[in-house]
Amino acid sequence: MKVATITVLAVAMAGPATAQTAGGQSLNTEKLWAGTHVTESILITGGEERAGPRQSEELSFTEWSGKRFVRQVTRTEMDGRQTSVDTVVYDRATLRPVRIRSHNVWRGVLALDVSHDRIHGTKTSPEGEENVVDASFSRTAYHMAGLPLVLRSLDLGEGFSTQLPVLKTDDGSVSWISVAVEKVEWVDRENRDPVKTFVVRTMRDGQDGEARYWIAESSGLILKTEASWGDTTMRSWPVARATDNQ
Repeated sequence: MKVATITVLAVAMAGPATAQTAGGQSLNTEKLWAGTHVTESILITGGEERAGPRQSEELSFTEWSGKRFVRQVTRTEMDGRQTSVDTVVYDRATLRPVRIRSHNVWRGVLALDVSHDRIHGTKTSPEGEENVVDASFSRTAYHMAGLPLVLRSLDLGEGFSTQLPVLKTDDGSVSWISVAVEKVEWVDRENRDPVKTFVVRTMRDGQDGEARYWIAESSGLILKTEASWGDTTMRSWPVARATDNQ
């Protein structure tokens, strides 16, 4: 087995972030729901539709040594085959990651631990090549898997916008995601009253593509998403709701 070491020192970058806020905006993680929800999706390329990934996400809350944490387990299936299992543990107050474990048939295995300014662990390719990730960064940052949790915990409203620092787990560097509420939209539901949602648009600096989340004002639940990159669009929607309220 080949072993390599990646050591990165991320330079300080201008932008908003503090230990207890997201992009200068307070988080209310009490809005998050414990339980399991399932989403399905379609992929649209060149006007042709096909089935997209199906995801099951389980959120649970725990305490250890007087601190509170959120545990997120996401299982992804494609064409009836499980392609990844991702487990991330977050500090509940800040939603910053502290432990990342991922098994992906295409990307391999990640086993990372994160402190306030350092990430350490291993990244193993599907072929068995292991890289040691040992990186320092100038500010604490979020994990991409936790972005929907952060969006649900923000105090959204018309005209809201911010920037969020996001950790790249492959090398420990930090990039930025722009977040903005584009509009308010009422989402129709079968045999139920329409729901008022904030349509939140996100874009990652330096990358092609964007995503939109329809987040219910009252519950903070994400009722649908749409992500676009290149000539492909993925639309996702929940098929099963969280089973328990926190």
